Amino acid sequence: MAGPWWQEWLIPERPGLRQFLLAAGALLLPTPALLLGPEWMLPAMVSTITIGGGLGIGWALTVGPAWLRRAPASAIGVFVVALACLAHLQLMPYWNLVLRAQALRSDFSAWLGAGADPASEPTYDCGPYRSLLQIERAGQAVTAHTPEPLHRWTPFGWRGHWYLLLRVRDGVTTARTFPSAEALERALEER
Repeated sequence: MAGPWWQEWLIPERPGLRQFLLAAGALLLPTPALLLGPEWMLPAMVSTITIGGGLGIGWALTVGPAWLRRAPASAIGVFVVALACLAHLQLMPYWNLVLRAQALRSDFSAWLGAGADPASEPTYDCGPYRSLLQIERAGQAVTAHTPEPLHRWTPFGWRGHWYLLLRVRDGVTTARTFPSAEALERALEER
């Protein structure tokens, strides 16, 4: 007697293309978030880890030994792709950080292009909150830096990850990251 349709489709006696495509779809689920912006990163990461990683762990615990006996190559392929979704715990927060740094650089360039009004200095997304960019002028050169670090999400909460220094000289904007406030202060003193 056959079980319910969802059980036959989701937990068959042998792993197949459906299970592989389900895990691969979960692995690729964050791809649109790369284009939509940093605010979509955490929801995409949670979705892919829940679907892909959850299914991979669930399959390994419930039908893993049976699948490995019946179709070892297919089972290993499905498990590897499903458990690769857990790599998003490490990759997505870094990508979120890079997107926020790029957004800060773009906002800073747009602010300079709009006349650099001191009353509307740009803010930046630290992660858990927004902060004001600190801007200094010396003749034609403009230097801006993040007094608060850009935070990276971890399973244990937001952690300060890096400080960003933006310099504009002769119309060219350069960006550098620093792991600590002390390293940023040393770079600011170099000028």
